[in-house]
Amino acid sequence: MRVLIVSAFKDQGGASIAAKRLFKSLKEDVDCQMLVQDKNVEYLMFSCNEKPLIRFINFITNNLEKLYLRLINKPKHNFSFSFFGSFGITKMINSFNADIVNLHWVCNNTLSIRDIKKIKAPVVWTLHDNWPFSNGIHTDFPLKKDTTYHYPELKNDGLWFFYKKRLFDLKKNLYIVGPSKWISSKSELSLIMNDRKHFHIPNPIDTNEFRPLSENNFKNHLNLDEHTKLILFGANNPLTDENKGFSLLAKALKKMKTSNYKLIVFGVEDEVPDKLKTCLADAILLNKIDDNNFLNQIYDLSDIVVVPSLHENFSNTILESFSSGKPVVAFGVGGNAELIEHKINGYVAIPFDTSDLAKGIDWVLENQNKIDFKNLTRSKAKNLCSQKVISKKYIELFNQILIEDLNQ
Repeated sequence: MRVLIVSAFKDQGGASIAAKRLFKSLKEDVDCQMLVQDKNVEYLMFSCNEKPLIRFINFITNNLEKLYLRLINKPKHNFSFSFFGSFGITKMINSFNADIVNLHWVCNNTLSIRDIKKIKAPVVWTLHDNWPFSNGIHTDFPLKKDTTYHYPELKNDGLWFFYKKRLFDLKKNLYIVGPSKWISSKSELSLIMNDRKHFHIPNPIDTNEFRPLSENNFKNHLNLDEHTKLILFGANNPLTDENKGFSLLAKALKKMKTSNYKLIVFGVEDEVPDKLKTCLADAILLNKIDDNNFLNQIYDLSDIVVVPSLHENFSNTILESFSSGKPVVAFGVGGNAELIEHKINGYVAIPFDTSDLAKGIDWVLENQNKIDFKNLTRSKAKNLCSQKVISKKYIELFNQILIEDLNQ
């Protein structure tokens, strides 16, 4: 079986990290290759931007779309039309002669909506946000009205929406995988994807790469008291990306009963906003961590990981934490409750309730010596999302689709 994974990037953002992990899982068992936009690729990866002329054309078309989105006042970083697609990409995809093409996050004009129907092989599309079944919006952030939050309904209107639906309808052998049951249900109810077959397969995690460590001397490097509780929070641009929920975490920390703690924040690339400098005065700020061995040390060092995001599909941070043997406190949004079992291997807080978030952090810290969080979280990651488990599920799905395709 030949499988081609297509992703905008190989390691920029959670979706591409999940795609790369699946690629590494599958290539152990089948002939699997990966196509990305990045110029610097790894073994069995290929770039659709390898030639300078193609890179130049793609740069122009991508910026034309960004300019147009700015002119019509679409939300920055949260809306895409994907007018163009990378120049010649469908010809390149078809030249791989893959039995299955597995799409992941393919915006940033990786694939245009017209390109999907030109792919000859059956397509399995792994959902990482709403874009495949929306009018172009990626994430439906909750809106606050008075003291409550609600999620807006996805808009099923406009010429572009129905044009997109029409083009996708022309690709008959298109199948959908939701890493979380939550996003699968959203796609199944959508006007664009409601007639497609949906399957639920979580994202994989390398449980050998992220694991509890027998020795970890990093605490000494940070000059930390061994009795100080360490609370870990991190993401890409965790302080400036509103979706990551740091403002809610900051409020929750003020409401905690536990006072002897130190906050560690990783992934900080932007300058700390002035309004956050006071609450981060005693925090340890770490830049983006590209070395997973170092990241594993940070997880292992911590007592608890907090994921206060406003929106999550299937969180890599929760997966990495669990694989490292660490309990997680998160809001009950998206697929979080599919990983975190409330008051068993972590705490699922009432969405956006900072008092309940504080209560959850306190509960985990108070029960550290009473509950075997290490084994509970680690076993969840290994049984549900280890690379072998996920690779087997995808291969079974691919074989099922190929048999169906032959019989049509």
